[in-house]
Amino acid sequence: MLLLEQITLPKIKNKIYLNNTFGKIKIKNVDIISKEIRIWITSSQMYKYVCFNNNIIMHFYFDNNNINNFDIINNTFNIINMIYELFSQKITKKIYIKYIFFCSDFKKYISIKKNEKIKFENVNTGYTIIDDKPIKYIVIFRKEEMIKVAIHELIHAFEFDKNFSSLSCQRYFDKIKNANYPFEAFTEYWAEMIYIKILSLIYNKDIQTIINDFLEHNKKMSDIICYKFNMNNYGELEKINQESGTYFYFIVKYIYMKYNIFKEDIDNNKCNIINKNISEYLIKEIPDNISSDNDKINFTMIPYKYDVMTF
Repeated sequence: MLLLEQITLPKIKNKIYLNNTFGKIKIKNVDIISKEIRIWITSSQMYKYVCFNNNIIMHFYFDNNNINNFDIINNTFNIINMIYELFSQKITKKIYIKYIFFCSDFKKYISIKKNEKIKFENVNTGYTIIDDKPIKYIVIFRKEEMIKVAIHELIHAFEFDKNFSSLSCQRYFDKIKNANYPFEAFTEYWAEMIYIKILSLIYNKDIQTIINDFLEHNKKMSDIICYKFNMNNYGELEKINQESGTYFYFIVKYIYMKYNIFKEDIDNNKCNIINKNISEYLIKEIPDNISSDNDKINFTMIPYKYDVMTF
């Protein structure tokens, strides 16, 4: 999709406009947005900031506790605009993006108790509306992982995930509910690799050092999933019977990253991912024992220390 070497760290001051304050905002009753976040969005006194260029418009909504976050707005816009320009080189048609950021402080938590159900609202942060219209809408409703999720959803908006339809490993997943997650896992994997490159520029760190930190974190999160669903290895994905495919692709994405399954394709700037069978990697991956003094844990795709909002 794009070479990581093309990514730079832009520092441009954008024009940021403050619109009128809002007492109530209407939002569709989307299942993946939890009830408490919907209440926060529709009942809080909000401040709306707008930042845009010819291709992207971003609406940021903050409550009274988070106003004047100009660094967050500026950095988010600059990073996403850079990725947008790189993505645009890969397609012929013009795509326009409208982001809506509800910058809430709500974090994703899951219970580590066995057999306790987990829903979309425990793990999701955003979604993309894909249709035939030239403007693609992306909605993000947490500050947590905001920039990384914005990259993930941009991949969906450009419909690059359709290029993953030749994943041969799909055969391994056909028997499992929510079996589209190998493609979602690749979308997340690619978004994280882009984000890791950005982090390496922010912190002036070697990419592999940051990848290792991501792997350590994602191993822990994946082991929690295995513990909850009595999985003896990562290949027993059919034991996960939940509403959200996130648990499936969380584990699969970890395998993609750990074993560099798509490294050759990324290095060669390819979109079509073929002849990749990951079942052997999943089966041999054994979860570690889980111990925690807490009943629930903050469940994130990226290590907490790398959830960058300002720099």
